[in-house]
Amino acid sequence: MASFLTKSNFMSGLQCHKQLWLAVNEPHRATSLNLAQQRVIDQGDAVGQFARQQFPNGQLVQGNGSEAIQATQAAIAVGATCLDVLTKSKRPEVQKLAKDIITCQQAEIDPMKQWRKAWYKQ
Repeated sequence: MASFLTKSNFMSGLQCHKQLWLAVNEPHRATSLNLAQQRVIDQGDAVGQFARQQFPNGQLVQGNGSEAIQATQAAIAVGATCLDVLTKSKRPEVQKLAKDIITCQQAEIDPMKQWRKAWYKQ
């Protein structure tokens, strides 16, 4: 069975190769989250809930690995968008949220795009 690397695992692997190996191969050995880490997870959940409230007809992509990839590709094929829609919102708080997400994620997205281009010639 093919294993897919999540962005979270990838970023943790940049910090520690052993941590990445454990996360992928022996996730049951993971340590518990501390309070700060749990708050970050909770904030991400809150953002997701807020986005679903603002866009009730939006498409939620769930799952991991190949199922998430297939669901995302299917959503894109029918024209689904996310941050593009948020940045064009008439509500300033939604525009700010989108810009904050883009700013925060860009530091992770840029190196991954470069690696993809180098590794897969895409």
